[in-house]
Amino acid sequence: DNISDMMRQIRRRADRESSRRKQPGRIKLAVRVAPSLAENLEKGIDLREWLEEGLIDLVRVGTHTLIDPAQPIARMRSELGNALNTPLYASTDMMTYTENEPVSEGMMRGFCSAALDQGADGIYLFNYFFNRYVSGHYQLEHGGQVCRTAHPRMLHELGSRQMLEGRNKTYWLSDGKRQYGLRPNRDLRGFCGKVASGIVRVGDEVMALPSGKKSRVKEIYTYDGSLDYAFPPQSVTLRLEDEIDISRGEMIVHAPAEGGTETQPNVGRYFEAMLVWMDEEPMDASKSFFIKHTTNTSRCRIDHISYRVDVNTMEHCDAAGLALNEIGRVTIATAKELFFDAYAVNKPTGAFVIIDPVTNNTSAVGMIIAPVDESLLHTAADSLPTLDLPRLGIAPEHYEAIEKAVKELSRQGLEVKIVK
Repeated sequence: DNISDMMRQIRRRADRESSRRKQPGRIKLAVRVAPSLAENLEKGIDLREWLEEGLIDLVRVGTHTLIDPAQPIARMRSELGNALNTPLYASTDMMTYTENEPVSEGMMRGFCSAALDQGADGIYLFNYFFNRYVSGHYQLEHGGQVCRTAHPRMLHELGSRQMLEGRNKTYWLSDGKRQYGLRPNRDLRGFCGKVASGIVRVGDEVMALPSGKKSRVKEIYTYDGSLDYAFPPQSVTLRLEDEIDISRGEMIVHAPAEGGTETQPNVGRYFEAMLVWMDEEPMDASKSFFIKHTTNTSRCRIDHISYRVDVNTMEHCDAAGLALNEIGRVTIATAKELFFDAYAVNKPTGAFVIIDPVTNNTSAVGMIIAPVDESLLHTAADSLPTLDLPRLGIAPEHYEAIEKAVKELSRQGLEVKIVK
């Protein structure tokens, strides 16, 4: 009630100022609110009442601090119904997807395109400032965080569906920690992702990789409501019967029968793949790259090239490297374990991208053939760094904090083995 009374006072003062200026129209008031009516009411904001009384002229839907890939614009429109008589904008909030991940141009375009497709009337850029000009490019900065954007002209595209068409976009899903757009209520914790293969049903026993923890599927949600089952290529939220820790990059699979592995992907650091080189700079096999596989990112290296394919004769030729558009069979070693299948068996978990860590260019795209035993590597395998907690004299009460730190390193592409 106090907040509503304050809004009424602000509206009256704004209207008086409009009359004093003797200008056509009135001063417009915009509010930035949480992404659901229930969440707003918990904060003392009766958005429906404000709209029905005509206190505000524009509604900006945002999250608390970080950009949220699942802006619930359509849901907010549905909740407000006929009470919504003002424009509804999606708010980008800050320029970070996580505390350590700046939002790129492609992610900004993907976010704005998705919001406009849901029915947003526009995009509101919250706390965006151009205050740097580095190496011929403008940069946005907020609280020390710099957004990697090439030029302010990119911002002119964000509110126009037509201008966004044909531009590079990156789409991504919430990782289970910030699921404002897919939560029916604040007590639900779900895991958002895309079904890569098979069918998942309510009641199925599932297992999280790499932890091996098991649970059962309690509910399956999509934007359109609950489902009894889901299949590829649906994007869904799974609610499990047990609270288990699953983070971005990890995988949920059907739990295998006792002693069986038929539902499991390969788990390992070494595999053979067919690689298409996409970079104008020829391959340097001694160089370290990034590999992007499903939602996992890791460091990797090209262990060796088995052969290059002559695209004119399909002959297999010896090669020390690959040049632009050349195709070869290679063995790759990664810095962390990945969960993968052969591309011929499962395309979503068999495809990957190689990224140059210096230029951030896509160096190559690949299709996994099969796992490789460590003994077949041409270069000695890099053993995983190991933390032997008892040997280091670390007390068990500190194990949980160390595990969280190691999980964050894994998310950034560095795997560390813990011995308890």
